[in-house]
Amino acid sequence: MPNQYVLHYSDDAIKSPLLINPRVINKKDSSLTLTGKGVQDYGESAQEDLLHLLENFCSGISPINPTEGQLWYDSTNKILKVCKGFQVNPLIPAINLADPADLHYARDINGIRIPIWHTIA
Repeated sequence: MPNQYVLHYSDDAIKSPLLINPRVINKKDSSLTLTGKGVQDYGESAQEDLLHLLENFCSGISPINPTEGQLWYDSTNKILKVCKGFQVNPLIPAINLADPADLHYARDINGIRIPIWHTIA
């Protein structure tokens, strides 16, 4: 599609680029709000994304739609965690393998990719 943003990950060999269509607000492909060309009033979303990055998604609840390698500061337990991959199985109830006690694990909109959070010592 013309005027589409093609956003490349640091290592394109592992992940395909994200395609963001014009005038679209994308909240499903990452924990950040990604805006396509021509989205009005995108400034607040962009500034909030920067703030979330600065604070390492500081919250008692893990981020929605994380990316492998994404940091999350678990403010409830006061520890930094990193998303090290995903459990993929739509037929088995999802659990966070790195922290089974975490009842607030995040997953994608379809409930298929469940992130595995690893505590950084």
